Amino acid sequence: MADNILIFDKIEKGLPTLTNSQKKVADYILKNPMQAAFSTIDEIARIVKTSTTTVVRFALTLKFTGYAELQKNLQEYLKIKSGPSVKLEMNFHNFENRNNLITDIVRQQLDNINITYANLSDNSIIQAAKKISSARHIYVFGQRSCHCVSHYLAYNINRILGNCDFIYNGNLDIVEFLHRISKKDVVISISFPRYITQVVNFTALAHKRGAFIISVSDGYLSPFASISDILLSSETLSKNFHNSMTSSMLIADILIGVLTDQNRNKAKTNLKDADKILKGIQSNANL
Repeated sequence: MADNILIFDKIEKGLPTLTNSQKKVADYILKNPMQAAFSTIDEIARIVKTSTTTVVRFALTLKFTGYAELQKNLQEYLKIKSGPSVKLEMNFHNFENRNNLITDIVRQQLDNINITYANLSDNSIIQAAKKISSARHIYVFGQRSCHCVSHYLAYNINRILGNCDFIYNGNLDIVEFLHRISKKDVVISISFPRYITQVVNFTALAHKRGAFIISVSDGYLSPFASISDILLSSETLSKNFHNSMTSSMLIADILIGVLTDQNRNKAKTNLKDADKILKGIQSNANL
């Protein structure tokens, strides 16, 4: 995962070690990443007017096993960092002559779950749940494609603990929420490329006010890494134009499960009370 995120940085840092012919290959890739991601070695060699051997040696010099691995890393980088239209265009390249699209989509999501789970630390999850359990108040913030996961997590935390607010576009008053936040509170932010500036800025300001920050994002190069006390990394690759939320929902479910276990009596009390209120509302509605 680290290689595909750092691929352009890796190429730029490797420039001093490259021959003049290899630098032509590097220059082409840096200026035309989309074309390079789907061109054959022969096509690239022809475009930059060099040999296929030079293209292969360029990849080997950068510590890739060959140009195929470099190209795969380049494709993954573009999928993660590009906007929806570019992601869709890239996936259309892969859709050609494909007869098992549904199977491929399922496999991609299973891969995302497996990678996310492998990167999750049990200790980080348990510590995150303990901080949430002991917080005076919890705020969950997520917009656009992250809205569904954020709402799901906030709704269930509130059912368990009774002290969680979901921050979304409709109730977004940055000043009002930040005015309330202190070192006794926990903020959970969920965001992925292209990161929403408002979510990043809100989280940074909450961090400055002393709140304990838990972020669900795409890794330690995320802008949330430096402002989070706990960062839970989620794989978001999809076979379409969007960031997949499947693995983020897995993280939400794990947190909900651990929180319920840590707060059994409180969860029972709050859920029973909610049932009584719901039954009372339904009874009055039938009068």
